[in-house]
Amino acid sequence: MDLTDEQWLLIQPLLPPLRASGGRGRPPLDQRALINGILWKLRNNRPWRTVPSRYGSHQASYQRYDALKKSGLMASILKTLKKDLRTRGSFDYEKYLRDGIVFVANIKGKYVFYILPEYAEDWRVSTSLIFYREVSRKIEECNCENQY
Repeated sequence: MDLTDEQWLLIQPLLPPLRASGGRGRPPLDQRALINGILWKLRNNRPWRTVPSRYGSHQASYQRYDALKKSGLMASILKTLKKDLRTRGSFDYEKYLRDGIVFVANIKGKYVFYILPEYAEDWRVSTSLIFYREVSRKIEECNCENQY
């Protein structure tokens, strides 16, 4: 699921403008589509090359992600989305796990998250997957370091 209009209005002011092509070359990129592509990748934990083409090229999504991460803006975007999830969405991470709306499986040391199909289009659940995965990556890193 893509950003809701409310989410986009919160993060759009954080983003620096994309460089215009000056009337030559490729047309300007759709910034919202790029951000949705980045969030799709973070949510699904898949390789960049699998980002759907509706978000533009996966190379452009990766380049934008890399620039936002290096500048610290990606952290600000995620912080803003997390705050919105808690305030506007009244989202309780633990409750959704307890109720089985979001569930996790450990497959060969990697955490895989699933959501019940009837919640797949719920912006709160969709957004929360980004943060569930963020926590699981930290746990996986910690477990790997402790094995050696």
